[in-house]
Amino acid sequence: MKLVKCRKCKEEVSKNEKVCPHCGEKNPGISNLETFLGLGIFIIICVAIYYFVSGDEKEASSTKETIVKTEVKATPKPFKYADMTLKEYRNEPQTERKEIVSNYVSYKDLYITNAEVNNFYKCLSEMSHTKSDELKLGDVLEWCYADYNKNPSSFAKHINFDEFMSKFSSWDGSYRPLTKLIKENMHDESTYKHIETTYRRVLNANPYAIVTTIFSGTNLYGARVKQSLTAKVDIKTGEIIELITER
Repeated sequence: MKLVKCRKCKEEVSKNEKVCPHCGEKNPGISNLETFLGLGIFIIICVAIYYFVSGDEKEASSTKETIVKTEVKATPKPFKYADMTLKEYRNEPQTERKEIVSNYVSYKDLYITNAEVNNFYKCLSEMSHTKSDELKLGDVLEWCYADYNKNPSSFAKHINFDEFMSKFSSWDGSYRPLTKLIKENMHDESTYKHIETTYRRVLNANPYAIVTTIFSGTNLYGARVKQSLTAKVDIKTGEIIELITER
């Protein structure tokens, strides 16, 4: 049996002795160095466990934060008027139409000038008068956006139909500038009666429309006769360019 000196009284005792028979010291065979080494190992183990656990918590928290941020970024705000048809858009007042275009520009996060916003408005104006009534704004404005990205300078060439369309009467569909011209050249303008107004568009570098009004009125002899007058009209301004003689 291995003998060691009691760490208190220095008398020889068995290393495995629980109590020194000479002085009563507990665990007399364990030296102070061994005690300190054991305590140090215990502290190291506790520290390692703490950092291991807290590291897992931080990693889990970071992963959760990344997932939340990714989810927020992956959910863009919707375009408010995406399902509105071209016909519905066309029937809105001008202020509302402009607001719709501004909403789309904000939806796309476009940092552009007022002139460029107006170009989007012109594009949608042209589309609303030349494409199918049932097309949705969400689709049509994406076409405008594609044109803008492809060539911003040519994108500016789209036509705003507002001035041209504003000159049609909402009451009988007559074209007011042409009606005014007809009445000025009648024998008795009080007998003027609008029958029908039609038009066709020519969308070239200088877009124009051919507007024809069929009307009736009395002649010098008091008889009511039916006549028509046709004019070439500037679509951008809505003004009459010239009268067209019927053949």
